[in-house]
Amino acid sequence: MVSYLLQALKNLGAGNDMVVICDVLSSPAHLILDLSANPSFFESFVVTHVISVLEPAIVYPWSSVRHPLALSRAYRGWITAALVQDYKQTGFGLAVREWNALAKRCLHDMKASLGSSAAFQKPPTGRLIDGPLQELPASVALRSLSLPGSCDRTTQGSWAMCNPAHNLLGIFIAATAPFDLQALRESCNEVFKLAVEESCPLAGNQCGAAWNGLFCIEAHVSGVEDGQALWALPTDKLRSSFQAGQAMPSFRMVLTARGEVAAPAHWSPPLSESTGLIWWWCIPKGEPAKSEQLRAEAKEVVEASYLQPPLPSAPWSRADVPREQVARMEEEARAAGVPEGSFSDGTYYMDCNGIGYGNLDGQGRSREHPGFAPLVEAFVAQHNAEVEQKNKVICEIAALPIFSAP
Repeated sequence: MVSYLLQALKNLGAGNDMVVICDVLSSPAHLILDLSANPSFFESFVVTHVISVLEPAIVYPWSSVRHPLALSRAYRGWITAALVQDYKQTGFGLAVREWNALAKRCLHDMKASLGSSAAFQKPPTGRLIDGPLQELPASVALRSLSLPGSCDRTTQGSWAMCNPAHNLLGIFIAATAPFDLQALRESCNEVFKLAVEESCPLAGNQCGAAWNGLFCIEAHVSGVEDGQALWALPTDKLRSSFQAGQAMPSFRMVLTARGEVAAPAHWSPPLSESTGLIWWWCIPKGEPAKSEQLRAEAKEVVEASYLQPPLPSAPWSRADVPREQVARMEEEARAAGVPEGSFSDGTYYMDCNGIGYGNLDGQGRSREHPGFAPLVEAFVAQHNAEVEQKNKVICEIAALPIFSAP
């Protein structure tokens, strides 16, 4: 991480008076320490300001539990200002009342760490420029008090309790196939429920250990909002949805246990360059590496959410016609009157030989109108012709390359 960042700074630093680093993976204070340990950095650059931007749904990802790394974004003397993210309505996100309660709590925690003059919620730009950004960098004494051991890297082991005890683990799952977004949201919601249960487990109730620490899923995928609604479209509209050369719509989402939060305007690699999902865990330091296990679990959820063509529909018989349709056809037959050659006594229908139509009772009589059976047969024949045509279109769609992508 540091070597990659140093190379990027070397490439961008020439001819630029100012460079902005955007990072979500590292604690700002520890990133500054790691960079400053390299002569090529401190000989060419000076860190003037560090601003943390916090999303309340991420700061409190599991019910009332605060994210283990939240306060590492608010070390006094290291962080110039902390901003609580604005509320942005999403179709599957938090209600404004719930979000406001989280934002208020987040702002309270930031003020407790940084002071009231350095923690803001939706501040005007001028307030930042004329306020925290005017202050000089903090002294070594303040930074040492805020993060003991930071001035002497050789003694940091003695101050381990003052440093974050967790690391972030991001696992990227490439996904080129289209998704049923409703299925994806439902699947992710189920694993987030397990993550919440694992964060505050009841005695003897540990069933989702793989999801312990999962707090966020970033997704840049193609697909449709509702797969069932797509396959229920009329045949002509369904075919046009998969016309040759027509790409599936692209979606960018950030999913949490509290619902969907607003996606960033600019994404970093790999999601800025390709489709897929990044699953974010917060893992205790020193825990045995299990990234491959977590990758397998995440990949299973991802693959279960792909858009899948349905199985061919079976043709209908008379018994499959919905009751509402049967009632309408019975009414239509009665409205047409008794056909020539048939008779009715007001209750039963019969032919000229006194034999009823359709299902007969013990005396050979029937209440079924003689015009009802032709209507049902015509309806079933038309439905089955449409089903045959739609099955053919679905088979054509299922053979498209997008459904064979890994």
